[in-house]
This record gives sequence, structure tokens and C-alpha cells, in this order.
Amino acid sequence: MHDALQALLGDAAVDMVGFSFGTMVAVLMAARWPQRIRRLVLSGAPALGVKSEEKLELRAWSHLPPGPALDAVLRQNLAVLMLARPQSLDELALALHAANLPRDRMRLRRLSKTNLVRDTLPAVQCPVHGVWGREDALYLGVQDQLAPALAAAPGFQGLTLIAQAGHWVQYEDAQAYDQALAAALGG
Repeated sequence: MHDALQALLGDAAVDMVGFSFGTMVAVLMAARWPQRIRRLVLSGAPALGVKSEEKLELRAWSHLPPGPALDAVLRQNLAVLMLARPQSLDELALALHAANLPRDRMRLRRLSKTNLVRDTLPAVQCPVHGVWGREDALYLGVQDQLAPALAAAPGFQGLTLIAQAGHWVQYEDAQAYDQALAAALGG
């Protein structure tokens, strides 16, 4: 990622926004190359040391051929993990999810069960903001622990929780997410 930024922008500093597993990349980059990252916005970060007691039951899908059976499993998994409102689970959400799953190189998600983000945040020097869906399945019942975990970053600025949105907050309520992101990035 650093090489890509260098190729695209030279030495210019950037605002970085990370979602889900992308927050790990964003936090590690901000800690390793502080001169490159002006502001950091995290959404749905795993590895914060905050764990819900809720057990997520996702169904296996990789053995299924394309078609209605696969679509049904993917819809169920989207409803369990990614989206809080049934009306958010539209054909576009299904198509995006189906297109990205085969690209996933971290299927077992062991890294999400670590404290990598929480333990790296103290080394992040730039302002850090959080934007989360209030109904994020990964943090049900423990949303009150998110801001204190993010506050491990010396420059923590605050957490915005978007009502009636799940883990995929930027898809589920794009308008509210864009407003929170604009505020975090200074307008």
C-alpha cells in the first residue's frame, strides 16, 4: 500500500479511511509512516480487544455452484454479519458480496481475534476518528467499549454511531456515513 501511494502521489500526505479488515492496513500504515497519513477514519475495525458475546452463525458457501442456493446462503450471511436492515439487502449488495468473496485471502479471520488494532493505535500520531453502524453485529451489546478502545490513539477525536446501520455502515446508510466522514475529514 505504501508503494502504491508513493507511485500515485509521491511524498504527499493523505487522509486514510479503513473499513473492516482494511482498518488493520490503515492503522499499521499510520503507525509505520506517520508522515504519510494526515487523518485516519476507521469503520468496523476488528482486533480492538472488544468482543460481543453474540455468536454469529455464518453458513458455508464455497462448495456451492453459482445459482439460487448460493445466493440464498450469501443473503443469509449478509443479514447475519454485514447489514442490520432487511431492506438494505438488495441485489447490488448481493452482487458486490458475491464478487468479493472469492477474492478473500483471509478466510478464517484469526487475525480479527487478536488485539492488533488496539495495540497499534498508541503509535498512531495523526487524528483518529471512528464511524460505526450502531447495529454492527461484531459489537452488539458492547458498543460502549468502542470509543475507549479507539482512545488508545493519542489523537482520538471521537466516534460517530450511525443508527439502524450494521457492519457495512457505508452501504447501509451512505448519506449518514458520508456526512460523518466529511465531518471527520474537516468538511
